[in-house]
Amino acid sequence: MNSPETAEFLCGLEGTDVTLDSPSRQTWVIDKKLSERAEWMTQEESPQIRRKEAAKQQPHVELTTLKALKELECDVVPDLLAYGERKQGEDSIVPGGYITYVVWDKVPGEPLNAEEFWKLDLESRQAIRDRFREAYPKLRKCGYLPRMSTMSKIIYDKATGICFSRAGRTDTNEEWHDKYYVLFHLAKPSRKPDWYEDSTGWTW
Repeated sequence: MNSPETAEFLCGLEGTDVTLDSPSRQTWVIDKKLSERAEWMTQEESPQIRRKEAAKQQPHVELTTLKALKELECDVVPDLLAYGERKQGEDSIVPGGYITYVVWDKVPGEPLNAEEFWKLDLESRQAIRDRFREAYPKLRKCGYLPRMSTMSKIIYDKATGICFSRAGRTDTNEEWHDKYYVLFHLAKPSRKPDWYEDSTGWTW
């Protein structure tokens, strides 16, 4: 039996057609599985036992967010291309359970990495911060922000700018503050207890 670290349950998906109805009827082909978060539970049990685990369709924050931001025409998040909410078939992992498909655009660039970011020269780091300063208020104005303040939620491309991944609802009234550079690890604060009130001594 595979360990949870090496288990794969979604095998042989390459080449599978998936037809989705929203926002319009389209057929997508699965080209490659990029990753899988596997948890070893009752996958080896009979379909009758697995059917007992079936749950009703649940709303998912990421899909809800992508739908809202598409309606708001927000250009600093990946565009939602299609989605589908279905019932699992008899041969699926949880017969009678639900499955959610989400297709979004692959934006240019890669998630920022702290080690690589701090190896850049000051001018290059500042260029990224400038793009961040431009994009962050756009996402907040729509009522959303990344669900975790980590550098990996920032997708950066030198030519096109910055996008954010995995956003969630937030207060739209808060004004911009330089502390956001620190929260997303784009600057290092001073050791003063009130570092967020004064950027003197920060590492840029």
